[in-house]
Amino acid sequence: MTFALARRHVEVIALELDPVWARKLAGVVRGGGVSQVRVVRADVLTFPLPSRPFRVLGNLPFGATTATLRRLLADPRIPLQRADLIVQWEVARKRAAIPPETLLGTTWAPWWEFELGDRIPSTAFKPLPRVEACHLVIRRRTPPLLPPSMAVAYGDFVRTWWTRRQGIEERPRAG
Repeated sequence: MTFALARRHVEVIALELDPVWARKLAGVVRGGGVSQVRVVRADVLTFPLPSRPFRVLGNLPFGATTATLRRLLADPRIPLQRADLIVQWEVARKRAAIPPETLLGTTWAPWWEFELGDRIPSTAFKPLPRVEACHLVIRRRTPPLLPPSMAVAYGDFVRTWWTRRQGIEERPRAG
């Protein structure tokens, strides 16, 4: 994926948390003479996101999918335009449900559209996971259903409604 983007003269910041894989990827990039690819050993959960419009492409660790989606989607003022992600099939199915089936899906719906891409069998991966995967496409709504400045108030409203709907006693949020 990295080299396919580079051949299209796209600036690529390749994030890799694992130091061994980051060194290997950096070596391959240097050996391929690809100047528009920068390999960074970093965690997507803490890496500073660009201030100008950007896209994300990636194969997310299944255990970090929700945290990564929260990082990318919770604040609609972040200039993410689109994400093409390989995620666990069940996560992709839940995110792409219309109407949204989950609290997160409902919270993100005014700003983001989700679409299921191709389903990917577990046999396509090494090591072999116990579950299937899917290409999940996330696009910024244009125009959004609500202005980004309403994200916090809308999120609070949805959480309050959701907890009452589920019959869960509401607890005050910290902070």
